[in-house]
Amino acid sequence: MQRLEGMMDGIIEMNDYAVKSLHDEMARLTRLVDDLHQLSLADRGALTYTMATINVSDVVRRVLDKHEGILLQRGFQVQFDAVSSGKLLGDAERLTQLFDNLMQNTLRYTDSSTAAPGQIQVTIAESAERIFVNWEDSAPGVSADKIEKLFERLYRVEDDRNRASGGSGLGLAICRSIVSAHHGEIQARTSPLGGVSMQIEFFKE
Repeated sequence: MQRLEGMMDGIIEMNDYAVKSLHDEMARLTRLVDDLHQLSLADRGALTYTMATINVSDVVRRVLDKHEGILLQRGFQVQFDAVSSGKLLGDAERLTQLFDNLMQNTLRYTDSSTAAPGQIQVTIAESAERIFVNWEDSAPGVSADKIEKLFERLYRVEDDRNRASGGSGLGLAICRSIVSAHHGEIQARTSPLGGVSMQIEFFKE
């Protein structure tokens, strides 16, 4: 924030790097305001949901396809196993936002290099009444005593998974809000891959 003020006051020279930094900071602040506004609407029950029959696998696939370029660029290995074609009554736009937030979380915090590619595993399964989505990523992870706090607003883990991320600490709070609006549940667990596993349950239509 001090860098932003310095640029606006003319203290910091406006070269290409400074302009990009200013643009990134403004984008971050815009996202923060938008996220806070969305959570405020959700708290008041004023956030609109347009419900229709949704295939969760289709939504997840579209999110993975949308980010294919950056995933390839950063060398991620992606595994998607959809053993369910179950449908739920949901809002396609909000569900897309849910999985997009999980993707942004993975991209922001997961290490990936040629020598040690980052990993994403998404599995969708079902029972007679429920649909289960498990979104996992690789290291770094979050300690067991902090992992449930990930859904708290503005909470940011003070360890490797938070380094220079630019995250607002609201993305996962929004995820929980969206899942709750669909009468589902979301929990965070330690992933066998070394990162975090987001486990989501929805009721079938």
